[in-house]
Amino acid sequence: MTNDSPGSYFDQLSAAVDDPVQIRTRQDTAKRLSAALTKIGEIAFVSGHILGTDRRDGRSPFGHGNDAVVAVSRLASIASQLTSGSADLIRDGRVYAGSALLRQLVEVEYLAKSFSEDSQQASEWLRSDKPKRMRFFSPRKLREASAGFFRDGDYTWHCEMGGHPVPNSGALLENRNNMGQLLLSDAIGHAGRIAQYALTFLDGRESLLGFDALREEVVETLHEWRNRDELTRLPPPPLPSADAEQTLH
Repeated sequence: MTNDSPGSYFDQLSAAVDDPVQIRTRQDTAKRLSAALTKIGEIAFVSGHILGTDRRDGRSPFGHGNDAVVAVSRLASIASQLTSGSADLIRDGRVYAGSALLRQLVEVEYLAKSFSEDSQQASEWLRSDKPKRMRFFSPRKLREASAGFFRDGDYTWHCEMGGHPVPNSGALLENRNNMGQLLLSDAIGHAGRIAQYALTFLDGRESLLGFDALREEVVETLHEWRNRDELTRLPPPPLPSADAEQTLH
């Protein structure tokens, strides 16, 4: 799609969010990704609990074989419920509630990327108490640690779009201009990246059957979605003003 003028951009946006075929595609994609994340979580938990040396060496307070793998399984399971929950709420017209779950999905992505790059982070998160999570695993800390990969402005946008109770929530409460479809497409992107980060972490670590098939399934699901959902070919929405970023956490 092209974006030659503001008018053409909004025309394209309106056509994409209102197209019944694309609406079904988004709902189906969210369902498929949620199911894949559930499977990742289930297989990784069994593997992480049974296999590994953490239990033998007394490192796991929970008696797991590999706390890092269990941590990734936990994130995948959380992401599965957030993805399906957000999609279901948006489908039923409860867009504000669906957007609130989407912001949590963003925070899961922060953790999933961190874990995929450093397995020690995953173990420490699973064993952490609240003070340690605030010091090392809060959304702000994870954005800072990403060295610009995750932007404050993107998180601000999610906070303003249902993540916090704010006065300008009318567009979500009324599903103005079919805002729910824009948010659902965004949720799919976050869920897909979480699944890929989880599978990247598990690649080469775990030998249980199922991950290769799941990886192919996730890649195929995301490929089909990008080909069919025209919102994936439009620029992101404008970010909130810098003033709003003062409230970030």
